Amino acid sequence: MLIDTQNTVLLTECTRQQFCEIDIPNREDYIDWTNKYSLKNWIIRLNLYCGSSFEIGFFGSCFFIGYLSSCLIFPPLADVYGRKIFVIAVCVAQGLCFIILLFIPSTFVFYVAILIFGVSVPLKNMIAYTHMMEFLPGRVTQVSGILFFFDGMILVISPLCLMYLSINTDMFLWAGVLQNVIGLSGFALMYIPESTMFLLEKEKWGEAKKDIEYLLRYNKASDASKIECLSLLERYETKKKSVLEKELKKQQDHHEKSQPPLMKRLFSDPLLIRNLLMMILVWFSSSFTFYLLNFLVKYMPGDIYFNSVISGLSALAMLIEGNLQDWFGVKGGMILSFVVTVISTLWLAFFEQGTQAVLLYAFVLFLAKSGASLTFGFAYAIHIELFPSHFIISSYGICNFFCRGLTIFAPIVAEVPNPWVPLIFLNASSMIGLAGACLVKKKPEEKAVVADPGAGEKQ
Repeated sequence: MLIDTQNTVLLTECTRQQFCEIDIPNREDYIDWTNKYSLKNWIIRLNLYCGSSFEIGFFGSCFFIGYLSSCLIFPPLADVYGRKIFVIAVCVAQGLCFIILLFIPSTFVFYVAILIFGVSVPLKNMIAYTHMMEFLPGRVTQVSGILFFFDGMILVISPLCLMYLSINTDMFLWAGVLQNVIGLSGFALMYIPESTMFLLEKEKWGEAKKDIEYLLRYNKASDASKIECLSLLERYETKKKSVLEKELKKQQDHHEKSQPPLMKRLFSDPLLIRNLLMMILVWFSSSFTFYLLNFLVKYMPGDIYFNSVISGLSALAMLIEGNLQDWFGVKGGMILSFVVTVISTLWLAFFEQGTQAVLLYAFVLFLAKSGASLTFGFAYAIHIELFPSHFIISSYGICNFFCRGLTIFAPIVAEVPNPWVPLIFLNASSMIGLAGACLVKKKPEEKAVVADPGAGEKQ
């Protein structure tokens, strides 16, 4: 940092405002690189030391804009054109975005690249995830739990890398490039089949048989298992091609066309509308609170690296979601999670700026992030108890659209100079979620779909 006194540059401590009021070239030369909080990141590369809060916050908003638009476009296309092509496309798109961020130092280009990256994330989270899970029957819950846990632990590993490996954040971009190169290499060097479920639904019998035979060989299935599986495939194909089956399908298509439009059926059910509106509030609260806490970590009292590690450890809370569901039910577990979030966010507001009780502050931050993480899990699980089977998938899409759309503003709120503004938004959003969780109401038992009690966890 510096202050200019009679054309003399003095290196000293100063505020960001003082630093930006002085008109000097090459501001990077005056950064104290011995300070552990100095990072070689996008602010350095794009010369945004004195950028507005909107300029900086808009990077995060671009991600959510891309994510939001992608949710409406690509997942339905995967049901038409298959999963595999989109899984390959997302690896190419993300790899190119990382390379652009590494080699093209332009604020506008960064906005566009992050927007495209946001578009690609639902492809990986929804389509690639579904593609993988379709090859793991009977192991979906275990594998998905491990994946979500490791995903959350990235927030623990990243600050440790900055503390002990390098202060240059480009290492994370290179890690992203490597990850996607490995993914593309997997498709190039070995045969990864299309979704078998997709091929059977589209009645692509030749491709389905070829992929099933490959999977049987790859898994070293016994001859008896191969004969049984291929026999089932042949009988299924024969049944689908039968005259009776075609007639039944024709009647089913006619029945579906004679049904009133989805929106008309939706507005004819007051309970469904109520639950949908309340779940939009729940999803908004979970998403906005979770991401706002992430964006605020850098401004919180104490060591930013320590706070980031503690914040990331909130992923451990996902390991007790099943126990909470067994003890309190899905709705009770969701309400309890919101109560923890509300109490914790209120508690954060009572800490003074620059408080010395950094360990207590970090513990409260951990509770707030844990509560927000759990509300996400319960939001997924409770849909099956609130909505009829024909509307569950649509309800996920509607809630996700609104919650991601509103979460666009989280990074902008985090950059507001007045520290009370983000805290007010944080508390308000968590209270809104609690109200929504309390007001949801299960569909009548006679209309309920009998399901495995653990089905909510498999969503």
